[in-house]
Amino acid sequence: MVMYLFSLSHIQARYDMALSRIRTLHVKTFEGHPTPVFLISNAYPGVWLEHAYDTLCYAQFDPAMAPVAQSQAELFLNNQRPDGQLPCYVLDRANPNIKGYGALVGYGQLQECVSFARICMGIYDMTGDKAFLERAYGGCARWDDWLAEHRSTMKTGLIELFCEFDTGHDN
Repeated sequence: MVMYLFSLSHIQARYDMALSRIRTLHVKTFEGHPTPVFLISNAYPGVWLEHAYDTLCYAQFDPAMAPVAQSQAELFLNNQRPDGQLPCYVLDRANPNIKGYGALVGYGQLQECVSFARICMGIYDMTGDKAFLERAYGGCARWDDWLAEHRSTMKTGLIELFCEFDTGHDN
């Protein structure tokens, strides 16, 4: 006979507690960006492109949070450079941990683990927001063009990562 230490109600209670903690501690607004975004931890003074996927995964667990995933993608699209480069991070100017970063919006590396276009498609699948899809499509096309121009130096058609920070796997 197998004995379980936890009942289904205990597991559900832990799940509910985790979602409540996320909603309370990790879903915040930034000055200048009035809709909430998902902060990966208190140690990070903003959001990083590599964590846009975390936001989508969170929304898959809690579909009511799909607007947070969309808001996070829009934060990156709103800060996309005219040449198509997406920022690797956007900091919350109100967070005291921003010292040492220099800029509130950084473009020093890619910080992309999962294709931003795929993340945007996942958000569209959850929200059905056609205006978002059209905007994201344009932004992602410009991002792909930027990657082809600046991150395919050997012209192989493959994106080149210059360091581990480009994937976000720096620690």
